[in-house]
Amino acid sequence: MNAAAAMSFVGAFLIIYVILLLFVIIVSIFMTVVRCMLINKAEPGAWWKGIIPIYNRWAVYDISFNRKTTILIFILDLVFTFGATGINIVSKGVTNVANLSTNNNVVDGTLLAVTGLFSIIGGVIGLVSLVLKGYANYALAHAFGRETGFCVLAIFFPLIMMAIMAFNPNIEYAEDKLELLQD
Repeated sequence: MNAAAAMSFVGAFLIIYVILLLFVIIVSIFMTVVRCMLINKAEPGAWWKGIIPIYNRWAVYDISFNRKTTILIFILDLVFTFGATGINIVSKGVTNVANLSTNNNVVDGTLLAVTGLFSIIGGVIGLVSLVLKGYANYALAHAFGRETGFCVLAIFFPLIMMAIMAFNPNIEYAEDKLELLQD
């Protein structure tokens, strides 16, 4: 491969990277606006709660669940979200140690087993976190008085369904909060 071909490959890669980065930024801004509008519908004048990074989760859970359930879901969400991240970081570290310890293509089996175990644990924690977020999306749609079909769609297509709830002037906050734990 000559220098010109390498430069064109790098240029194409950078263009794709910038396009994907812009897409992620646009979707993040859009979701922040949608979250602010939903919170403002539930608590007029409280749109600003949707901007603060971890507090916005609390605000959405607070309009979706009763108080005890909000506390439970919020703590579980934080534990599983940050737990999956921590486990994945540890798994990458162990993988790097395993790669450094290889000698003539002989890999230490113990390090590979530990890496696999951390990957499995991280995957399970990530899956639990995903289910928890899906349930929270279901509860949010339910709190806005949506039917079961809409609530189920909110689990699988949260961006679209939350935008419909935020931008549709006919959809109002119904205060129909879900309860896992009785107040």
